Amino acid sequence: MKKIFIDAFKCAGCKYCELSCSFYHEGKFNPKLSRIRIFKEDEYGIDNPILCSLCSYCPCINICPTNAFYRNEKGFMEINIEKCIKCYKCIESCFFGAVFLHIEKNIPIVCNLCNGDPQCVKKCPTKAIVFLEPNEFAKKKNYEYSRIVYQDFLNKHGIKIKSD
Repeated sequence: MKKIFIDAFKCAGCKYCELSCSFYHEGKFNPKLSRIRIFKEDEYGIDNPILCSLCSYCPCINICPTNAFYRNEKGFMEINIEKCIKCYKCIESCFFGAVFLHIEKNIPIVCNLCNGDPQCVKKCPTKAIVFLEPNEFAKKKNYEYSRIVYQDFLNKHGIKIKSD
């Protein structure tokens, strides 16, 4: 299954990804309705796009009391809003902060890769966001600096993750 690879060093912080995502899913250009968000890491001078990492161990799925949060047949994350009781445990449990609150509907939202055709990838002018086959993705895993930055962020917030 293809995955999205992010190179935070290439991100210009333009937010085209957020806008294209919100328009695809909501029919509106509103970054606060996007399933991908750009977080400024001023300490490191980078803009860091955050979206679902499709974790093999997904705490969001495991903690959902109604099984509303699930991995679909294509391997993408989905939230069944009919089952969701708005406890927001999925938002709290995501290691990467990649489950967001829909500000108008007060429901959790997560990237589902636009059903296999991620709009953020198409609109990224700097190619900071790319959609790769698994072997290509593995080759690109030379993003250690980003990982270090992210680990530092997690440490500052007291979040622990299991490394590969």
